Amino acid sequence: MAMYIVGADCGGTSTTVLVAKRSGEIVGRGKSGPGNYAIDGYDGVMLAVREATAEALAQGGLTWDEMLAQGAALAAGVSGTSIPGAIAKLEKGWQEAGFQTVAVSLDALIALVGALSGGDGAIVISGTGSIGLGQWKGRSVQVGGWGYILGDEGSSFWITREVLRRLLQGRDGIAPRDMALEQAALEHFHMERIDELIKVVYDVPINRGYLGSLTPVVVRLAKEGNSTCEAIIAEAGQELGYLAGAVVRQLDTQGEFCRVGACGGVFSAGSVILEPMQRALAEKAPNAQVTLPDFAPVVGALLVAYGKLGIAPAEILPSIEGSLKERRRNA
Repeated sequence: MAMYIVGADCGGTSTTVLVAKRSGEIVGRGKSGPGNYAIDGYDGVMLAVREATAEALAQGGLTWDEMLAQGAALAAGVSGTSIPGAIAKLEKGWQEAGFQTVAVSLDALIALVGALSGGDGAIVISGTGSIGLGQWKGRSVQVGGWGYILGDEGSSFWITREVLRRLLQGRDGIAPRDMALEQAALEHFHMERIDELIKVVYDVPINRGYLGSLTPVVVRLAKEGNSTCEAIIAEAGQELGYLAGAVVRQLDTQGEFCRVGACGGVFSAGSVILEPMQRALAEKAPNAQVTLPDFAPVVGALLVAYGKLGIAPAEILPSIEGSLKERRRNA
């Protein structure tokens, strides 16, 4: 019987792990380097999870070997695992490492489970890229996720691309020149002329995260009343609302109320993006409502692991939530 439960959120920037007892009490939280299978490979993901797990265990006075000796289950959401064979290879690797029960999925799945506390509904993830997915009475749907050339509408990269496009139109005299936005962009990227960014955009491989880092600046200017930024952020929200609406329609909820969790860094903008998203969603799916996530993706990973042991979210979430709150109070 697994006495310890490990949930891992492996992304392109970092890997986060929560270790819990079977009772739901949190042993510790650990963080390590990136764990994107497509970029960091099998060895990189395995190492990132082991390092983050070791850090979490140390907070509870445990070692890796002691955990495995008492029985452990692992669920991991790993970015980049759409590569054929990736999930099976990672599951085999962690089974061989000593975990009794293992479940590996795309990182988007654990975000869905965490955002909705394991219930039915939909989420839209908007960070460097964007994607929508949902589950409803056994059905699963994915919309978007086609990458920065064909998709990623409403993402941080998309927002920066729209800013640069409009700044270049202003430079060329096609549209009014927004000097405040232009200066803010140049200061952010430490450049003197807007056309210097062209090289960054067309560099191979493109650094989408670096370009997307302009988004908080755009959000700040939108909140200060910059009309160009207001329009871009509102359009981003609209695109994300349409993405959410497509998910809800394909889930075929028969008019029942459906939550849509707004997950990812872009939504830290708050109402300036959430309100236009809700308006666009209402056009496509009047029965749906945008909400903030209940829990982080790493908690979703824990819930997946408990599920593999036959423990439903409703049974274990009160213990997990209470333990997390206690840890925050004592931090």
